[in-house]
Amino acid sequence: LCEMHERQHKIGFAMSAMPAMVSLDAKRKRFFVTYVSIVPHAREEIGMDEMQWRSRPHPRDVVHSAKEQGLQRVDPYGVHQGALDDPIQPGEPVEVQWKGQEGSPFGWWFGHCSEVTEQNYVVHFTHFAPTSRWHELIVPRGATAPIKADGFGYTGGIRRPSRHELQRWYRFFPQTAFR
Repeated sequence: LCEMHERQHKIGFAMSAMPAMVSLDAKRKRFFVTYVSIVPHAREEIGMDEMQWRSRPHPRDVVHSAKEQGLQRVDPYGVHQGALDDPIQPGEPVEVQWKGQEGSPFGWWFGHCSEVTEQNYVVHFTHFAPTSRWHELIVPRGATAPIKADGFGYTGGIRRPSRHELQRWYRFFPQTAFR
């Protein structure tokens, strides 16, 4: 199990990293990606070069958090409960766990924290236009279970990406915002 950026190159999955099972056809030098999903879908076939820049292992802090919870591996359905030594501040880039349906696994979605209150983080996804329903998400602080989001879907945890992860995210950032 790993995470894949830009699931099937669909706009609805822009700036996300989704859990997936990956297998290799060594003779053809192709990977087959099957996304962990509640909805059946065709597997994605990608080449070796593309696999290098679209796949990522689970982030270290997420793996560490899973182990602290007594898990053998990262659970794509579980809420990341990692401790933040230094609280997230407005303006910082973040990754947020979000899923569209109850029973679906969480993906990590890249955005920027725009406001912090005692109860919530307000995250903006600037790759979507301000008029888009995908532009803003309120993420409750300290979640231990999926929480119904305003609009639709469910939020989970929030994390601060590493410098290396930020470089990778910005590689995917679109030139203009999606509507």
